[in-house]
Amino acid sequence: MTEIKKNNILINCNTIPVKNILDIIKNGEITLDEFITAGLSQETIKDVVLMQAKVKTETKTQEDIEALEKQKQINIDKIIKGKIFAEEIKGLINKKAITFDDISDAGVAPKIVNALKYYCSAEKITRSYSVEDLPSMEEGRTDVYFVGLKGSGKSTMIAGLLNIAHSTGVLLPDSYHAAGLTFQTNLIQDLTRGVLPLATPSGSYNYIAASLNDANNKRHPLNIVDVPGELYNSIQDNAEVSKFLKYINNNNKKILIFVIDSLEHENSSSNNTYDQSVVFPNILQIFNANGVLAKTDAIYLVVNKFDAIKDSKYAYDDRPNGDLALDFLNQDFLSLKNNCLAAREDNKNSIKIKVMPFSIGSISYGSILNTLEKDFAKTIVNQITKDSFVIRGGAGKVFN
Repeated sequence: MTEIKKNNILINCNTIPVKNILDIIKNGEITLDEFITAGLSQETIKDVVLMQAKVKTETKTQEDIEALEKQKQINIDKIIKGKIFAEEIKGLINKKAITFDDISDAGVAPKIVNALKYYCSAEKITRSYSVEDLPSMEEGRTDVYFVGLKGSGKSTMIAGLLNIAHSTGVLLPDSYHAAGLTFQTNLIQDLTRGVLPLATPSGSYNYIAASLNDANNKRHPLNIVDVPGELYNSIQDNAEVSKFLKYINNNNKKILIFVIDSLEHENSSSNNTYDQSVVFPNILQIFNANGVLAKTDAIYLVVNKFDAIKDSKYAYDDRPNGDLALDFLNQDFLSLKNNCLAAREDNKNSIKIKVMPFSIGSISYGSILNTLEKDFAKTIVNQITKDSFVIRGGAGKVFN
């Protein structure tokens, strides 16, 4: 713009439409201050300022929309690649940053989308129970204790066993402990809907009274106890351990299930302070010293999260799963196995010692079950049925 043209515009500024003044200012040809100095009317100045603010707001809104769309696409890409946890997806859904339609449109399988809907909508609340909160151990049952460190997957394993027992029609719920029945129902329902159960609250016990029917229609009543991993962080002179030992002091026969977190053991960046291969033999000795093993019919050493180590440690090994689990145990948990054998000798009884693999199945987003692995669970349920106390003919009690 020439100086002559600029002066003409300024001299006649009050005859120029507001939109044209805005364009001149936007193009950097004349500033608003120069228009004001030239005598632009107060009304026109007000209109110019308001329109500038409106344009700025509209521009900002468009930028925000574009930024949100960009972030939305980043989140969708993370979902497609499985680089996000279900809890994060739930947060995005609740904030309306993405929708389930967005996830479906991205090509995520309908089964997984439905599982995410259930995960995001269900009120996932778990209560914490101390030993004092639990009912007394009912006698005339086999006590089944799931023992493992924090995060080892005990609750998920119990859910898998109950789910397969339910789906095969051998599970008989028991109303002896209402909270335990509710917990059992939730575990089965979560897996059925494709969602892993929440981790048990820190330091919390869970107790379920239930029975299994065998092939001869005989009932095997069980006291199932999920023992908190934190209990064993320091087992020597631990008052909480003493409470638990007192709680389980009864005449029932017992099955001890050591849940070995194979994935964490293989992971060099483990978050657990305590080494399972060291802690488990100590736990076994505590049980032995307090007479628990004298009443124990079976000890199961279950290599949990087995699929993960099979795909890495045994990727090119064609041996049966049971052989691979035993190989893993002999390499990394030989002390535990040998301590079990020694405990059997100490107690002069026929404790069955069994090594079994277990995996719940393929998982995405940390909590969504892609495929439920049934065979591992079925094997363990069958073994528990085989090794547990049975009621025959409704009267008289026979220990297998």
